[in-house]
Amino acid sequence: MHETESPEDLPPPPVKTDDKHPYAILQNRDFKLYLIGRLVAVLGQQMFTMALGWEIYERTCQTPYSALALGLVGLTLMVPMFLFTLPAGHIADNYNRKRIIVLMTAVMAAASLGIAVISALQAPIYWIYVCLFISGTARTFSWAANAAFLPALVDRKDFRGR
Repeated sequence: MHETESPEDLPPPPVKTDDKHPYAILQNRDFKLYLIGRLVAVLGQQMFTMALGWEIYERTCQTPYSALALGLVGLTLMVPMFLFTLPAGHIADNYNRKRIIVLMTAVMAAASLGIAVISALQAPIYWIYVCLFISGTARTFSWAANAAFLPALVDRKDFRGR
């Protein structure tokens, strides 16, 4: 300690916790940042999906196929999951997971931006479904990479919590 520093100016010592605490994993800085980032991303995706449903309903409410148009949103997001889950897992196991996550996040952002432009220009609705399919495909690859990325982020002993 320097002469100009007082004990009050020093940061507190790190808190030692029992490794058996069920929430000890939350002391891992990288895991905490990852968890907060995932929470923000999921909340954003849910808000976007709600706004998208509203947009499609507003554009199709005067037509007899309004319910079908809304149902196709979920179908368009789920079809890529059925088609690409196995290839996504293979790619996540054999390539850099961090790059996959970053790339797929950029693809999802581009698809969302495309939907925003389509909405602003009142372009045909089928373009929304094209962007949703691209977003669903990117989400499938991102989920596989995220699932495989977590064990690399946290030590195996930290998963137990007992």
